[in-house]
Amino acid sequence: MNFNGSSRPKVGIVVVAYNNPDYIDRCLQSIQTGTYHDVEIIVVDNSTLIDSQSRKPHGKNIHYHKTDDNVGFCAASNFGIAKSLELKTDYTLMLNFDTVLAKDTIEKLVSASRTLKNPGIIGGKIFYLSEPDRIWYAGGHLSRLLGVGKHWGFKEKDIGQTQGTVAEKGKVISQIRRRSYR
Repeated sequence: MNFNGSSRPKVGIVVVAYNNPDYIDRCLQSIQTGTYHDVEIIVVDNSTLIDSQSRKPHGKNIHYHKTDDNVGFCAASNFGIAKSLELKTDYTLMLNFDTVLAKDTIEKLVSASRTLKNPGIIGGKIFYLSEPDRIWYAGGHLSRLLGVGKHWGFKEKDIGQTQGTVAEKGKVISQIRRRSYR
């Protein structure tokens, strides 16, 4: 398969940030130290109140955009997706600013997507950052009849109950850690 003239797809990673520069630093570091390097990182600063040039994310393949006003998460996400498409990425990964990726997360997501005929959305298993063995999200199911969703594994200790690939079980294939909101 050919992706933008390469056998490796380019992944745009959209991170919407608001205040909390320490979290965004950890998030970006986890992306940059990962095993997949064909990435464009799009940071959408949703009018952060901390106005310090020294905290502005910079580095290879980081595209920083600050909104004039807090436009909300959805509008900031849409802006980031549009920038990802302008950069001619093959996939776009949406991350909250308080996530930390396992080193092989992007590698596994790209690999899983290549095994599917027509992937729409692929996601990873998300753990609490403060409790690395406790699941925050491990996929889910949406009942179109009832209009309600069910998250798999929420707050459960991870003992492999949600292992598998998207193609095999409709579940998840990688690990992401997210800060705890308890």
